[in-house]
This record gives sequence, C-alpha cells and structure tokens, in this order.
Amino acid sequence: MPGAEDRVKGLLHDATVWIGGPETHGRSGAPQLWGSGFFIAPGRVLTCAHVLADAPVGSGVWQGEPELRITHPVRPEHHDGSPEATVAGRLLYSLPAHDPAVPFDRGSWPLPDLAVIAVDEEYEHPCVWLSDLSTPPGGASGQLGYRGFRIDGGSVRGRSGDCAVEGTDEPYGVRLGIEGGEIKPGLSGGPVVDLGRGAVVAVVKGRRNDGSGGTSVQITALRELWSPGGDGQPYQELIRSHDRWHWAVYQRDRDVARTWAGEQSKLPNVSGDWRPGDRVEALGLLAGLPPAPDSGTVQRLVDKACPGQFELRMPPPVSWRDGAGLLYDPVRKSETEAVLDYLLRVAGSVQDVARTAALALQDWALERAELRPELVRADLGRLAVVRERVGVSASREGAAGHAGTEAAGLWPTPAPDPPPGDSMSAFREEPAPGTADADPAEPPVIEAAAVLLELRDDWWLEDHYHWTVRLVGPTGEAELVGVGEDLAVTDLVQPPQEVVDALSRAFLRADAGCYVAPLEVLVPQELFDLPFDTWRVNGPPAHESETTGCVRPVSVVDQRRYGPCPSERPAVPRLSGPRHAAGPHPRMLPLMEAHAASPAPDVVLLHRGPVRDGAAGTALRDALSRGFTTVVWSRAETTPEQGEQMTEGVGRMLDRISSAAEVPAAVTALRANHAALSPRDHWSRHLAVLHHDPDHRPVAADLLDAP
Repeated sequence: MPGAEDRVKGLLHDATVWIGGPETHGRSGAPQLWGSGFFIAPGRVLTCAHVLADAPVGSGVWQGEPELRITHPVRPEHHDGSPEATVAGRLLYSLPAHDPAVPFDRGSWPLPDLAVIAVDEEYEHPCVWLSDLSTPPGGASGQLGYRGFRIDGGSVRGRSGDCAVEGTDEPYGVRLGIEGGEIKPGLSGGPVVDLGRGAVVAVVKGRRNDGSGGTSVQITALRELWSPGGDGQPYQELIRSHDRWHWAVYQRDRDVARTWAGEQSKLPNVSGDWRPGDRVEALGLLAGLPPAPDSGTVQRLVDKACPGQFELRMPPPVSWRDGAGLLYDPVRKSETEAVLDYLLRVAGSVQDVARTAALALQDWALERAELRPELVRADLGRLAVVRERVGVSASREGAAGHAGTEAAGLWPTPAPDPPPGDSMSAFREEPAPGTADADPAEPPVIEAAAVLLELRDDWWLEDHYHWTVRLVGPTGEAELVGVGEDLAVTDLVQPPQEVVDALSRAFLRADAGCYVAPLEVLVPQELFDLPFDTWRVNGPPAHESETTGCVRPVSVVDQRRYGPCPSERPAVPRLSGPRHAAGPHPRMLPLMEAHAASPAPDVVLLHRGPVRDGAAGTALRDALSRGFTTVVWSRAETTPEQGEQMTEGVGRMLDRISSAAEVPAAVTALRANHAALSPRDHWSRHLAVLHHDPDHRPVAADLLDAP
C-alpha cells in the first residue's frame, strides 16, 4: 500500500527543518545552509552536532546563545504566502559534549554526534514520531526513507529518497545504502524513517566518499542525554514531552486530520492486537508519570512482565517508554498482555508519588484488559495495586482534559515534582494484594543484582590478563556484558575505556531505586592490592562524579578459591539485606593471628598494609584456605599512628553492623563520609575488602581459553 507510506513521508516532510547560522546568507549571497534537522517535541529540534561546526569563531552558538536560524515549512495561507518561516534557536545539549576551544574535523565527528536545539518562540508545529524500539533499525518493510535539504542552484531545496540498512557500527552507527541518488551536503541531521512502521529510527550523519551511500545515528543514542552531576534528566524530559504532544494531537485530530498513529495503523506491516492508537495513548499516560528513577527499575518491571526481552545489543532502557518498547514480539504472551502487565506494574510503583496519574494509567490498562480472555483478565487484575479505583470514565476524562489543554498550545508542561521526603520509596516493590505482610522482626529480602569483573591470567604473557564483565541476577544467573584480552597490569590503576564502558552498562541495568549494585572483582592474589574502588565508572547520573568505592560496595573475591570452571557452581539465589550473624556484631582479629584461631562467619580479619605477598600474603593464603571469609586491609603501608587510627575506626564500624556480609557496604559508607569531610590522605581511602558468601559461588568466565 504505497499510499500509506507516501502519507508517512508527508508527515516527515512537515516536521523537517534546515539550520543556518547568525547570518542568513554567505558572502556569495547564497543561503547559509549548515545542515538539516527535525522537530521531535514542542520547541525541540534534533540534528547532528557536527552541523554546528560551521559556527564562526567567537560566536555564541556553542555557549547556547540564540544565534541559530531554524527554517521550517508553514502553510502559505498562514504566513503571508510564504511556504517557510525562520525562527531563532539555541543549542541545549550535544552528544558528545563539545568544547569549542578544541578543534574537531566536521567529517570525523565522533558518535553519537547528536544535538538538541531549543526554539523559544511558541508556535504550533508538527513533530515526528520517534521509534520506541531498542533494536538496531532494519526497516519493517525492508525500506527506509530519508529527508533533508541541500543547496541547488543557489537556493535551499528539500531532498528525500529511499535507503536500506547495510550494516551497523556499534554502538549507534547505521550504514545506509542509497537507491536513486546520494546523500548531498546539507542532509546531515535529517530524519531516517522506517516506512514499514512509520517511525523515525535514525539521523543522517554523513555520506560515503564514492557517493554510494552514507551513515546515520540510531535514535536510541538520545538515551545518553543526562546532565553532569545528575541535575535533571534531559532525555526523559524530552521523550515525555514528545509523547504528551502526540497523545494530545491524537485526541484532538484523529477524526479530522492525519496523525502519525492514524497513518501507522494503515501500513501493511503494522499488525497484531496492540495497535498504534493503543501505543500513543499508553505512552501518553506514561509521560504523565514522574520520570523513571533509573534503568534498573525499568528493566526489573519489564522482566516481571515478560522475562528475557532485553538483549545485550540493546542500549539499557532509561524511561518508562523505553520499557514499553522492549515488549514487541514478546515471548509466551501476546503483545497486548505483556504491555498491559508492564503498565500496571509501573502504575503500582509510582502510586505513592503520583496517585492521580497512576490511577489513570491503571484504569486505562484494566479497561483494555476487559477485552482479553477471562484467565488473562484475572492475572492482570491482581496487579492493580490501588484497590480504591476511581471511575474509568472520570479518570479518562481527566486524562483527556490534560491532553486537550496541551493540544491547545502544543507546548511542554512540567511534570509534578515528587513530595518531599524519601523520593525513592514509591519505587520499592509493594506486596501483592491479598498477601500477608512480612514479619516486622524479619528484614525484607530485596531482589539484588551484582556486577562481576573477572581478571584471569594470560597463559603466554606475564602480567597480562583477560577480562570479562558479567551481570549476575537475583537467582545467580549470569549474563556476559563485556569481554576483552591482553590487559596489562599497569592498565588496572586507571582502567581502559572498554572496561569502563562495560561496567557502566552493567551498573545502569543493575541499579534500581534505592538499590546500588555491588562490584565484585574476581582476581588472583597478586592483584588484591589494586585500587579497584578508586575507578570512576558512570552508572546512574547521580553517581557519575564519585569514585566507585564511594557509591557502591566493592569487594575482592579470591579467584583460586573457586577455580576456573563455572559448571561446578550451581546457580543459587543471591539476596540483599542483612543476614543473621553468630553474635550481635562481627569480631575483629589481626590477620597475623589468624593461624591460632578457628574460622567463624562473624570474624573479620584486619591487616595494616598490603597483602599481595610477603608474610602478610602467606598469612592471608593460609587464612583463606582454612575458611575465613572476610578480610579488611590497607592497600598502602601505614605509619604506627595511621595503623592505630585504622584499627579504632574499623572497630567502631563493626560495632554498627550485625554481620560480616555488611562489611563491604559499611566500608563504602565510611569511605564516602571521610571523602566528604577529611583530607584525601585519610586512611579509609586505602581500605580494601575481601568477602565471599559461602552460599554464593561467583560465576567465572570460561570464554577466553584457547582450545
């Protein structure tokens, strides 16, 4: 049905713009075209960052001054007969962040190569529909389309065409094959649309030197948008504004004008029981909730709704929308059942901080569930956390009223702020309706994931290691996140970027709500004294400015104790929360006296210096072989005065906890407190922890051994 695809192209045309600089024309008098872009939300244009590389030296473009010129199509009858209008724009964000003092070659701008431009003048304009899929674009119909502008005969003219995916360049690059033309200068920053689904999936980045095609950037790269230090959530604010706009327009115009959801429903490749109209309403309701707290929370709710949907080739979900986008073609469920299950879980997770919006989402999902078989309705009904439901018509009317208000101005409205206090409390799992409350004397057991880094000796090169990063789930299952070879021991003081990236991806998925996933480092004894806790790894935005050991428990695990074969390690549940200890507090014992004592789960060995080798290394090897499970030591040699301070400080720390299992987290808190209040050379800065749970056997890697 080429007519439906043509109408999608028409919607794309109306939202595509061209971008110029402070002066509208160059020295030759020709229009100044830097590149293309497209509206993705009210007052927000997406383009490539390298499009702004033409900014004159000394201009305020990169400082966010309103010196950009955004020219967009308009209806001639609304603009004195002209088919286009120009407004001022200013740079909001660029990926990666760019320092204008550092020269960059426009042709080799690094990925993701995206920029978001704000147009502050309020006026009504269309926006494209952004794909919510996490998989690399392929084209549901085997065909993509692109749109942009180029200079032709001294004038700026639109250019569009068809293309196909020829491959991907991880993490975000997509190679395009062009049919019937080529990517001309000026098309950079333009949209690439999946004509089979009717959704924008990428941004044109560049062309090949031989003119046979080009490259583009996946739209999922936008998920990397966050403000340094965790101030605000630009990506979530942007995507929620996008979804609110589309929902408002769909409510207002679906019977009188073309909408993205309306045209998507006519495409031959859009089938199944979860229709585009359902999707735009569901995502609009999700956009009315407070932002998702972190990637781990979103993925946890997706896994509860339909396990196994996330794949390693996907970027971690960031927003509630991203979670819904993981539920295409679900396993063992219809798409409608999987999405409704997820929506009800999201509504329950936020009902304490956004009750009205959560009720609206819950009622909408339960109304859709009425069309499902009785058994499915019953299962979904049990997920309704809020039992005092408001009337469906009343809540739908209130939701539609919010949408209609925004449709009138088509401008983003801020989401309500959470109430003061424990802002994360609402994201903790509530007991299922009808179940008994947990025994108040028994601390609740919380599902917990951990990140496991293993370094294994290279058989041929001394002081070189193979490495793997794994995400270990609540039941002990492990998923490979990153793997590499030939890592020199000198690289481990400050890890290479590929290791940092793998750890960052794992932490983004493992952290959820108030839970901060621990890092376990499975290494041989010669690496015990390396400062793994001083590494800086970006996890959720709130943690990115701190060293790893100040925000999450970091513990060494003795590799030789477990051996190299993961098949010997049965999967067992790994649970967070306090464990029962043999006594009221763990007992401290000097490492050098461990030979005369019996191992016990409540004994913590302490040493005032390194433990890699020498007498301390021998004593540690003997203690571990005899069954001691927890050791705290200083990676650096200490003076007698520092040693006494360390002994007294660790003793006070142990008096505040109830089991040795809490030692890694207690050391993290101690280190964080002293980092904020004390000089950098404080003894806690050099603390290291070895801890292993006798009931949990780490899953070692076995992927790098040569046959």
